[in-house]
Amino acid sequence: MTIFGIMALIKTIISLYMSHVYKFNKWSICTESNQLRSNQKLVNLEPQAMAVLAVLLKSDGLVVSREQLIEEAWRGAIVGDSSVNRIIAQLRKILGDDAKNSQLIETIHKKGYRLLQPVTKIAAKDLRTDLGIVLAYREKLTWLMGVVFLIAIAFTIFQYNMAWDGQSKKLSPVVKLTHEKGYEYDVDISSDGKYLVYLSKKPETAYADLYVKSISHEVSWKVDSDSSNLFSPAFSPDSQSIGFIKSSDDSCAIFQLSVDDIKDKKFIPTTLYECDPKLPPVSFKWGAENSTIFIAQEAAVEAPNQIVKVNLNVGTSTPITFPASSSWGDTYFDVNKQNGKVAFLRKSPYKQQLFVLDPKSKNLEEIPLNVWGTKSVSWLEKERSLLLASKNSISTLDLDKLITKSVFVGNNIDQAIADTNSGKVVVVEKLLQADLMTYSVQEGKNRKLEDTDSLDRAPIYLTGQKQIAFVSDRTGKQQIWIAKANGEIIRQLTDVMNDYSFFSLDWSAQNKQLIAWELDRNQIWVFDFEENTFRMIFESESLLMFPVFSTSENLITFGSNKSGDWEIWAIDRDGDNLQRLTYSGGFYGKFDDNHQQLFFTKYHDKGVWRKNILLNSTEPVITQEPRQDYPWWQLHGDAIYIERGLLEESGIYRYDLDGKFQSIIIRNAVFSGKRFSFSDDFQSVVSSEYGAMQGDLKLFEFKTD
Repeated sequence: MTIFGIMALIKTIISLYMSHVYKFNKWSICTESNQLRSNQKLVNLEPQAMAVLAVLLKSDGLVVSREQLIEEAWRGAIVGDSSVNRIIAQLRKILGDDAKNSQLIETIHKKGYRLLQPVTKIAAKDLRTDLGIVLAYREKLTWLMGVVFLIAIAFTIFQYNMAWDGQSKKLSPVVKLTHEKGYEYDVDISSDGKYLVYLSKKPETAYADLYVKSISHEVSWKVDSDSSNLFSPAFSPDSQSIGFIKSSDDSCAIFQLSVDDIKDKKFIPTTLYECDPKLPPVSFKWGAENSTIFIAQEAAVEAPNQIVKVNLNVGTSTPITFPASSSWGDTYFDVNKQNGKVAFLRKSPYKQQLFVLDPKSKNLEEIPLNVWGTKSVSWLEKERSLLLASKNSISTLDLDKLITKSVFVGNNIDQAIADTNSGKVVVVEKLLQADLMTYSVQEGKNRKLEDTDSLDRAPIYLTGQKQIAFVSDRTGKQQIWIAKANGEIIRQLTDVMNDYSFFSLDWSAQNKQLIAWELDRNQIWVFDFEENTFRMIFESESLLMFPVFSTSENLITFGSNKSGDWEIWAIDRDGDNLQRLTYSGGFYGKFDDNHQQLFFTKYHDKGVWRKNILLNSTEPVITQEPRQDYPWWQLHGDAIYIERGLLEESGIYRYDLDGKFQSIIIRNAVFSGKRFSFSDDFQSVVSSEYGAMQGDLKLFEFKTD
């Protein structure tokens, strides 16, 4: 048994020792691990759903009111009926219950919910773990934990003093592989687990450099980049060569270098495949053989990305995936070096899907799991096992059992890739930094309010308060902070314990409330300055974007794909009375002062649109081509202020409500889609400026079951 196996056993024993396990109907339920088991079926429940189920399990068959559920399961946060309804519906589906003819969870009209079947606690001796060990009574666990703990210490000392390959120490669970200043990304690991290839972008350079690194030795080789745009490096199946894409405005090709030549500092690449510069690939991987590669590229100009298989022996290319025109296409993929199967992610404005394709049989299998937010996919040593990386965690996925298991927790994870033979996993974590900036309307000058290493973003002036609210990770977790208009910190406004990702803020001067959009959980939170409370008022099963107060401040508008396409929706200030406002697309919208016109941005069309509420008609207002797809804009009084980037005249432009240009408010300022906010006197704008991206590669090892 490895040290990781011993630590996993200790963790399992401690979890079982402290756990509360219940028997309900055919299910064994462990509230601490968020797991339900029935025969051979294991279900991982989301924490909020388990919190609700735990309250019901402890109620002894009595009716539990909605108020009690919210108080105990949501810890007093004020949530709408939709949140409770969603969790109850989810529990019924998992437990195999029917709301119309309930046998397990009964709805008592205007009172709450109760369980219809008896609940009993299970003794530890009756619980069989995934390790196949029937545990003794809890009284014996203390002795067992002590023995295992002593074995773990002895084994750790033994492993620490062992040499690896005769030269370096045994790798610890998480090892930092790179220490260069800059950002390391686009990593691949050789099939023999000995080498890495990756790109490194330094703050002072325009292009990234290509590196090959020995994992077991502190040795790396820099490949001369020729001041060119290199990306998507990958190892060949035999680990003897690397390939990479090199492109410019008029040329594009995939090149090959042997690892031995790189060690000898011979950087003379040979052309592997000529690409169409009009349809350049965005990523590439080798297949199971050196003669086959796969590339992700546009099917046509401005069409979704598709994966193409290239036979290098005969020079033919064949598309193997065919995404719908409404999706963004297939970009993130990995090829199983043993059987040639391709696992890939397909993303659209509405959802993200995971597929496994066998190019030989052309069998396409959609994996029925919610994989929204997954950044990368990589094959493990099993033919039916994948490694999935999301923003804050890395998980394994058993494709047969559809069971995911978290193996790594981090921050801002961008990629994870596994060596299918050794169990080594390389993680790319990116560290973002941003500072608050103010721009003077009259002088046209900008000023950095505070120079920090933290990520300070989404600033907004609090009208009438002469203060700025913003999101910052300066304490390790993203919290909302308050500063004076000159940047002097006043206080930390929130103290949320979990890893929440607040992405945008909006202010209600009348009610002295601040809206916060939680990106990962699709939630809307409100901080009440008078009550000094921070609570969630709305949670969506679908994606949502940019909640803002309406001008009357009685409604909150936001974008959501609840109906399939992105539209503007609204709720009241308590998070109730959900209503749909648009039927032609939209993801950010704001009412005018009279509440008669809704101005909004569509997801698929550039510019700003207007809906007349009384006439129920929609028309474009600002249609000129902006510098980017989704520029930020603000509605104030009788004018629209929008970020533009027309040649040298970049800045904030003012238009009237009919879309007629009036003036340039701030010149020569590039906001790149970042939110900006005006001060009370309209003489200053606050935004955020991102610094150079930082990040190192990390490595850990694990063995899948």
